[in-house]
Amino acid sequence: MRTILERLASQPVLAEAVTSITVRIRQGWKPAPSTVLEQNVFNEPEVTVAVTFDRARELVRALHAAGMRRGEFCLVGRNKGGHDGAYPQVWPVEPKLGGIDGLRAFIAESRSLGFNVTLHNNFQDCYTVADCFDEADMARDRFGEVQSNEGSRWVWSGGKSYLGCPQRMWERFVVKQMNEIAALGCRGLHYCDVLSNYRHDPCFDPRHPLTRKQAIRYYDKMLAEMRRTVGGSYSEGPHDFVAGTLDACLKVAGNPVTVPKADSLVDRHVPFWQLVYHGSILSTPFGESMEYPASADSGARLRMVEFGGRPTLYIHRAFFGRTDIGHGMLTLTDDADFAETVRAIVNVSAEYETRSALQFELMVDHCLLAPGVALTAYGNGVRTVVNYTDEPFPFEDEVVPAHDWRLFDSREGH
Repeated sequence: MRTILERLASQPVLAEAVTSITVRIRQGWKPAPSTVLEQNVFNEPEVTVAVTFDRARELVRALHAAGMRRGEFCLVGRNKGGHDGAYPQVWPVEPKLGGIDGLRAFIAESRSLGFNVTLHNNFQDCYTVADCFDEADMARDRFGEVQSNEGSRWVWSGGKSYLGCPQRMWERFVVKQMNEIAALGCRGLHYCDVLSNYRHDPCFDPRHPLTRKQAIRYYDKMLAEMRRTVGGSYSEGPHDFVAGTLDACLKVAGNPVTVPKADSLVDRHVPFWQLVYHGSILSTPFGESMEYPASADSGARLRMVEFGGRPTLYIHRAFFGRTDIGHGMLTLTDDADFAETVRAIVNVSAEYETRSALQFELMVDHCLLAPGVALTAYGNGVRTVVNYTDEPFPFEDEVVPAHDWRLFDSREGH
C-alpha cells in the first residue's frame, strides 16, 4: 500500500481525481428485481431510458457554462440492457441511449471541456441473457454446483445473477474490455461494481480451481489493469485485500449519516477506516452521502467533511424495486430538475475544492470538541471543525456557524 502522493508519478490521473468530484449518471435500466429470472432475446424486458447521451452532453455543457472546470463523469447503464443488464456482455452500447456514436460524442465533448469520463462495469455478476455467457466460466461450490446470488435481493435487471470465476473473468473479459474502453478515450478512475465489496469464495471447478486467496489476487489484477488502461481504479466497498490496488471507494459504510437517535445502540460514528486509509484511498463515507445535495438534511453534507470524503453524486440513483424514480434525488427528468441538478453539482464541486488538497494527507486524529462538534486533523496541520448544533461554536479566533464547518490551518504563514 502506498499513499496517493507516492503514486502520483505512476498515476498522474490521481492529481485530477483528488481535486474534483465524480458524477455518476444512471442512463438506463430494466426493472429490478426482474420477474424474468433467466432472460433471452425473446423474453428480455424493455430498457427504461432516463438520460440519453445527448442529454448528458447538455449537462456537461451547462456545468461548464456555470463555471465548473474539473470533474469526472461515470456513465452507468450505457451497456447492453442498461444497468446490470447483460454482464459480462457490455457491447453493443445500448441503442436507446444513442449507441456507440452517441457515447463517442459524449466522451469527446466532455474531454474537450476538461472533464474526465469513465464507464461503469462489472466483472463478477453474470447473466444468461449475455451472448457470451458460458456456464463453464462460473465459479462452483464444494459440491460442484454453479454459484449464484440466490434470493430476490440478488435478482437484478438482467435476472438471476451467477458468480463468475475471477480467473475466467480475467482470461476472457477484463483485459479485452478495458483496452476497448481506453480506446474510446476514457480516462479517470474506472468504476468496477461490487469487486472490492465482496470477498470471493473459493472456486471448486477442476478446470479453474481457486483458493479464496488466489481469487482475490485476480481481483487485484483487475484493479491494476484499470490503472494501466485508463489511469485509476474505483470500486464499491472497503475490503482490506484491495488496499494496494484501489484508488477510490464508492462507500465505506451504509450507515445513516445523521446523528444516531437517542434510543440507538450507536452513540456516534467514528471514522476508523478513514484514520487508516485516508491519503491512500479516496472515499465517500456513507451510501447516503451520494444523495445529500437533494436532501434537506445538512447532516449528510457535514458528515462528508467530518469523514474527509470525496463527493460522488448520483443522478437517477433510485433502484431495486423503487418506482419513484427521482424522489428526493438528483435527476434530469425535466427542465426544472435539470437546473436544480446543475446548481447542486456546481455548489458541491465549489465547496469540495476548498478542502480537496487534504486528500493528499493522512488523517491523524478525530475527536469531539463538544457534543455535536467534531474536529478532524490531518498530517499537514490542517483541521476541519464541523458543527452539527443549532448554535455557533467558538474555536480559536473564529466562530463555526451552526450547521456548518470551517477549515483551520495551523501552519506558519496561514
